[in-house]
Amino acid sequence: MKTITKLITLAMMLCLASGCAANGTTRLSNLIPASKKEAYKRVMIPEVDGEASYLVLGQYFKNQGIFLMREDLSSDAVAFNVLSEDKSSSYYEDSLLDKYMESFYNEKLTLEMQSLVLKVDIEVCEKSHGAPTLKKELISRKVFAPSDYEAGAYNYAEYWSEGKQVKYFSDSGFKMAKYNGEPCGWWTRTWGLGPDVVQAVDYGGRQTQGQIESEFGARPAFCLSSSLKIIEDKLDGQTVYRLAD
Repeated sequence: MKTITKLITLAMMLCLASGCAANGTTRLSNLIPASKKEAYKRVMIPEVDGEASYLVLGQYFKNQGIFLMREDLSSDAVAFNVLSEDKSSSYYEDSLLDKYMESFYNEKLTLEMQSLVLKVDIEVCEKSHGAPTLKKELISRKVFAPSDYEAGAYNYAEYWSEGKQVKYFSDSGFKMAKYNGEPCGWWTRTWGLGPDVVQAVDYGGRQTQGQIESEFGARPAFCLSSSLKIIEDKLDGQTVYRLAD
């Protein structure tokens, strides 16, 4: 009996040390997968039109917070930008996609979520007269599109290594995203081989490119505090997590 009591006490101490609480809450950081074999966790995020599933992908670039990405696309028809004469149309900053992400934060996230989303520095390629460059710069955003590198484009790492690689996107099956239940391609924030081309992911989860005025899906991402309290729940028989009250 004493042995059992000691084991229970030890388990409680370990739980408390890792951020668990007596009411079943835990820290968001505890949902980060410990290995590639471990399934990624889903957090149900409140949006104006209802809740949506977001994947917990790990610590974001330079440990600025926990990286979450919407599991399904928020739109299937967003142009990256309009063509301009100064050859800067394929840059993310102030593009139509960038502005869409800003409007998503302002119009689609609840006020509670807006207060929780962190403003982080995301890495983008510098402007260089329409030609690829190895130089990067930082811009501050709350909601943003993932980069091609973050979405698993390892073949282009030399030129387009914006941000930090995410283990989740190790194969094309995980890159696939849906809109209204149907597979759909989606934009990254990474420019392509010319002033009017941007990297994207096609409906089959493969890396591709798109003309900037083409319409692809949008996949919002943002960061939350690692110490944010969440609680386990069930949805359609699957384990999910929600923000703790």
